Amino acid sequence: MDDPVNRMDSPVDSMDSPVNRMDSTADEAEEVDEERDTDVQVMDATDTRERVYISPARDADICIFSGTVTAPLASEVCAKLGVQLGRARIGTNIRGETQVEILDSVRGKECYVIQSLCGPKIHDQVMELLLMVSTLRRASVFKITVVVPYLSYARQLQSCGKVYSFAAADLATMMESVGVDAVIAVDLFRTQVAGFFHNTPVVNVDAIKAVVPYFANSNKLPSGCVSLVTSTNSSTRRVIKFQRELLHYGILSNVAFSYAVNDDGRTVCSNEHHHEQFTYSTDIDILGSVQGKDVIIVQDMVDSASHISTVSVSLRAAGAKRIFVYAPHGLFTGDAMHRISISPIDEVVVLNTVPLPLQRQSHKVRQLSIAGLVAETIHRIHHDLHTVDITYR
Repeated sequence: MDDPVNRMDSPVDSMDSPVNRMDSTADEAEEVDEERDTDVQVMDATDTRERVYISPARDADICIFSGTVTAPLASEVCAKLGVQLGRARIGTNIRGETQVEILDSVRGKECYVIQSLCGPKIHDQVMELLLMVSTLRRASVFKITVVVPYLSYARQLQSCGKVYSFAAADLATMMESVGVDAVIAVDLFRTQVAGFFHNTPVVNVDAIKAVVPYFANSNKLPSGCVSLVTSTNSSTRRVIKFQRELLHYGILSNVAFSYAVNDDGRTVCSNEHHHEQFTYSTDIDILGSVQGKDVIIVQDMVDSASHISTVSVSLRAAGAKRIFVYAPHGLFTGDAMHRISISPIDEVVVLNTVPLPLQRQSHKVRQLSIAGLVAETIHRIHHDLHTVDITYR
């Protein structure tokens, strides 16, 4: 007979002990947790938002369109980027209304619209820009970046005690309302203008890097014999940058200031509004050494050229050798070319942010291209690179 003890032990061995059941339950729970963790990871990796909004930005092609004003500049930018200029039909009908038609397929692509806002037909250019952006937006593009080499209305001020329009702020609001995603500007007259774009990033390209190599590589400026002259508060910052860039090429320079003095000997405020009132009879004093040196007058823009012409006379009287003028934007309104031609100025260097018609060109005016800077900026933005240390090429 079997031992009763053995018979009693046998059922115990065949039954699952509470400890074994607990271990089995714990193992099953761990397997379930692992399955849940795996499910969560798969859901994160296949998130529809990642597929819809991020992937197209990395694979989108660059499409560049141009307004009627900046077609030559846009062609240069496309040549440097190795892309074709987008086809668009821009014109007016018999009622004088602006019409825009995009002739290329742009669905899901990253588009750039190059258009300067300047000249006597500035309002037509604004309407062209707004209609091009809205037309591209309705064509289901992925992203629209507006490249504005010269942004109009940025020079208008609000005087104390009077109520003036803030046209730059209103223009920014209109651009955002039609669907602009980003803005590339070239040397804004005031950097505060970027704050008018509430939900749109603004890249302000420093144009000084495009003009300093022209002076340095052409041996126009001997080292240690250069003076940079400024007369406005806004251009002082530009002078400091210009001085630093010259130093990279081994050219040392000092800074001088020009200021107007009225009949009773008081200094006139160096405000841009006063520049249009300067004539050759206005007394201009020079603070700083310019004797026997080549001088560069650094300005924000050249408009009527009355101010730079008056300052150049005082600089020549103070013993300046050669007189150059640098300004990123050359409007040359009114009798600007005549004033420059009869002044002691040797050369005025501007950028092609504003088109210069053949009938308004002069042998004293040299226009440099910013296509390299604009192309490099577009390239970096398209590839999600920073735009701080852009160099001219």
